[in-house]
Amino acid sequence: MAFSAQLPKASTFTATVGMSKAKQDDDFLPFTSNTALAYSSMDSLPQKNVEAEVTTIVQDYRLTGRPADKLYGTLRFRSEKDDNKTPTVDFKGFSPYDQGFTVGVIENHQWGMSTTNLGLDLNYELSSAVDLSLLGEHRTRTHEFREVEEDAENVFGLGFRLRPLDAVDFSVNWRMGQRRLDTFLEEDYLNAAGQQIEPVGLQRYDVGDRDQNMANG
Repeated sequence: MAFSAQLPKASTFTATVGMSKAKQDDDFLPFTSNTALAYSSMDSLPQKNVEAEVTTIVQDYRLTGRPADKLYGTLRFRSEKDDNKTPTVDFKGFSPYDQGFTVGVIENHQWGMSTTNLGLDLNYELSSAVDLSLLGEHRTRTHEFREVEEDAENVFGLGFRLRPLDAVDFSVNWRMGQRRLDTFLEEDYLNAAGQQIEPVGLQRYDVGDRDQNMANG
């Protein structure tokens, strides 16, 4: 669903809302391919498959315009939310190697994530051949069933564009971002017996603190 409206100051407001649904009901694979073990039979599984279902809702809002002479800008907001309705299944264990089977209750988790991105893009025409651009963003993420429940990132960018001739165009862009997590839940790296199953110091890159600098031209 989309909406657009013309506003004063040569401005335009646009809104887009979309929803998608993904399903998966393929049969499970057996615990092991070792036919010497009873767990190689599909009958050893708690059920044949899982009716996985995830609904994703995306919203995008933008206000673009020219608030001043030679200045063009876009104020934007985007959010995305995953609603995971996959049922929980309890497995009686797992087979780390085909030679054996480890007994223990293991269940699947309904992974999900919500993100928001509030940004501002500005472009100023220094002259007929030179443009200066600025970027600012604030990003947030909320995780479900992860060792980090929330994190936030601030992003800043600067760009320079030069057009000395009609057929010649030079541009240089730089962007830096700083992401910081809220709290790291060490218990997510422990099993039911309280034993560490993953080194806490080796946090997964997608939820760890991050300082990022990028440049291109």
